Amino acid sequence: MRQYFQLQFTMLNRRMQEFGINPVIGYILLLGLFIGFVKALFYRVEEYAPWILIGACSMAQMPLSNKQRSDFLQTTFGKGKKTKIRIIENLIISLPFVAALILNQCFNQVAIIIILSIVSSLITFRGNGGFVIPTPYSKHPFEFTAGFRYTFYLIALVYVITVIAVNVNNLNLGLAIIVAVYLIAASYYSKPENEYHVWIFAKTPRKFLRYKVLQAIKNAFFMALPPIALLSVCFYSEILLILIAIAVGTIFLITMVLAKYSSYPDGLGMSVTIMLILVLMFPPSVLVAIPYFYYRSINQLKPFLDD
Repeated sequence: MRQYFQLQFTMLNRRMQEFGINPVIGYILLLGLFIGFVKALFYRVEEYAPWILIGACSMAQMPLSNKQRSDFLQTTFGKGKKTKIRIIENLIISLPFVAALILNQCFNQVAIIIILSIVSSLITFRGNGGFVIPTPYSKHPFEFTAGFRYTFYLIALVYVITVIAVNVNNLNLGLAIIVAVYLIAASYYSKPENEYHVWIFAKTPRKFLRYKVLQAIKNAFFMALPPIALLSVCFYSEILLILIAIAVGTIFLITMVLAKYSSYPDGLGMSVTIMLILVLMFPPSVLVAIPYFYYRSINQLKPFLDD
């Protein structure tokens, strides 16, 4: 079992490196984002924050319980060790959530999250064998079809938080949710597709980028529509702020699409990743980032598309 967890840790480090981030820096960034998320949660919706954390933890653990993965673990290690591995995995994922709850003196919820982690480790969810999560998207663009299935539970959680934001009359939380949906959509463009899937387009690089950006905007808006509609009805007097949140999310989505192809056919490099982080931390920098990524993307796509 020890070798298994060492392998998982090594694979995680390699994924970060492929994304262009040093693993140490990656872990620091993840920790910082999680701390910021928890602080904002307890500041904005203190009454519901512990339950949102429990839900977020359960969502993070659910992909580990798919049938194919469980079958692989049982075949490789046997039923007894497979159960131990699954319990340990869920408890590891729950650690930051448990720490956050303890620091905020939510001890009853700590017990609940530990119990749920152990119970969910004993449950297996069917994968491709019996149930396929339907998506509102066709196979074009593939980014949303595949991405929606991977982040289905996260999107469901975001929708639930939107209802909570309305119940506690907290528009700021609702606006953050709209932006969060666009960030989820932007994550679908973090990896480059096979060169063939670009080559088949009979378009110039400029037309290809325009097509990709418009498809991304349309599908992301469709995904964000439930929170947008609910907030627009409940906070109709603040419609301008809702439109600003949509604009902010859309601008970052466009930046992400262009960033993807600015390094094509390679993945996002360190310089691109740093620029994306800078855009998140200092939004006005998008005025430089978008033109930079756009012209660089055109040059990167010329070998694969008609000029």
